[in-house]
Amino acid sequence: MNFKPLFGLTTLFLITLFIASCEEAEEDDEPRYRQIAVETLKLEPKLFEEYISVTGRVEAIEDAIVSTEAGGRVQNIVRRGQRVNEGDILTSLDDELLESAYEVAEAEYELARDTYERQEPLLADSIITTLDLNTARARMDQARAQLRQAERQLNNADLKAPFTGRVEERMVKTGELVGEGTPVVRLVDTRNIQVNAGIAERFSRDISEGTPAIVDFGSYGGDAIEAEVTYAGSVVNPDNRTFPVEIEVENHDRQAKPDMMADVSVMRSSQENAIVVPRTAVFLDEEGRNVFVVNRDEDPPTAELRSVEVGPSSQGRLLITDGLEDGDEIIVVGRTNVNHGDRLQIQREHEMIDEAIESRQRD
Repeated sequence: MNFKPLFGLTTLFLITLFIASCEEAEEDDEPRYRQIAVETLKLEPKLFEEYISVTGRVEAIEDAIVSTEAGGRVQNIVRRGQRVNEGDILTSLDDELLESAYEVAEAEYELARDTYERQEPLLADSIITTLDLNTARARMDQARAQLRQAERQLNNADLKAPFTGRVEERMVKTGELVGEGTPVVRLVDTRNIQVNAGIAERFSRDISEGTPAIVDFGSYGGDAIEAEVTYAGSVVNPDNRTFPVEIEVENHDRQAKPDMMADVSVMRSSQENAIVVPRTAVFLDEEGRNVFVVNRDEDPPTAELRSVEVGPSSQGRLLITDGLEDGDEIIVVGRTNVNHGDRLQIQREHEMIDEAIESRQRD
């Protein structure tokens, strides 16, 4: 039996298999690398504003307990929730007794004045003394003052609104007998409000009247309002070591109400032509603070670990004082998956830092 042809085919098959294995081994020896999906931000100088964030409380600028200036029985009073203009009548008192008191005071004044006018010529004839004339003048002046007082009380029988606003509380009811100075209504005008807040004493040198501020009613569905500090206190509260600030803002839609809370940001400093990055782009290791910079000299681009020095942070932004410059491109999304030297698959290149911050928040 002839086995030589079979042997030759087997040998050829083994040689072919060996060559294929060698080629596969050569392919396996080629370098393998991972490619990380990231989003980046190209840096350019911009304005950096450092804000101090605190919580404030809304207060109406015009908010008063209005009291009577005369005594009497309440004839009518405005209803709760009614809007009134300055000068409108809030409460009317029964003025019958007040009119009687005015008439008595008027009669007493007329008598005192007549007496004085009659005695004045008698002094020249030495019929009366100077003391007698001065006494008559004093009685006339006293009667005039009492008449003015009675007239004022009669005029004040109608209590008028000192400013335009809304009646929030009524302290008395129709038919009640009230005395002078009795609280009647609480009148509030919320068209203009102020937000009160406390700033830590260490910032006392940075905050003054006119300092820019932002008031945000976002928790109530409102928009942020740009304003400025209208009052900065010069006395520190010893209980919490803060000094008070007030920020006046317009409230045309009257959505902000007294005692609501608001997020307040007060500018501490600003710097032109600064290098600013999203705060989350910077991370800390045992050697300090770092960012990943994109190296586009390679194809595909690679990640370069770079040490940086930082300044203050504000509203999700961080000031870089050293380590980065205009034109650098940093990783802002996907940073936690990156190591130095990794090759990158750049899915989005942000041009605005606000876009980068929002994208990071969605990541």
